[in-house]
Amino acid sequence: MFNKKPDLQVAVNVVASINSIPESHLARTLPGKSYRARFFKALVLLLFTLLIPFRAHALPPQPVGLDGEIVDNRVQLSWDADSTGATAGYNVYVNNEYLDTVFGNTYTREVEPGRLLSFTVIGFSESPVEFSISSEAIDLPESLIPDDLTIPPTDPVNLTGSITEDSVSLSWQASTDDEAVQGYNIYQDDVYLTTVFD
Repeated sequence: MFNKKPDLQVAVNVVASINSIPESHLARTLPGKSYRARFFKALVLLLFTLLIPFRAHALPPQPVGLDGEIVDNRVQLSWDADSTGATAGYNVYVNNEYLDTVFGNTYTREVEPGRLLSFTVIGFSESPVEFSISSEAIDLPESLIPDDLTIPPTDPVNLTGSITEDSVSLSWQASTDDEAVQGYNIYQDDVYLTTVFD
């Protein structure tokens, strides 16, 4: 990965410094006819001019304006297109898990009914590939979002489990809430694994 701003500033400073060197000084440094000094000066300026666009590669901006709905078990998402031209495509996530990649500013697919899903979008650039900050999340469908979110569910307690060969079995005491508990996110070593709704 390139270090954008510092390298760009160095390139600009070097170009400015070289451009200010008198040809008489270059002629003394490079013995011979003055055209050699002029050629050296032009060559260095050309090299730095070609390098600046690569070192000034812009990061994709944070996707904004994420909106959507779920109709007939299909989610339809849209967000504002990147006006800077720095974004080559977008990764779509549901419940913090990678879902798909698109190269426009819309997304649609079938989803399982009766589940509250949280969607986010992250933009990425062309080579060198760099990623934007995640968009604000949108929770769908709105019909499953509780009216009052000020009181969180109680913590699940008494987590127990067992491992048999290559499978794990977990159980815990259910959380309670003044509205409803929609589900549980499962993590392993602080890394999201899956969501369950039992």
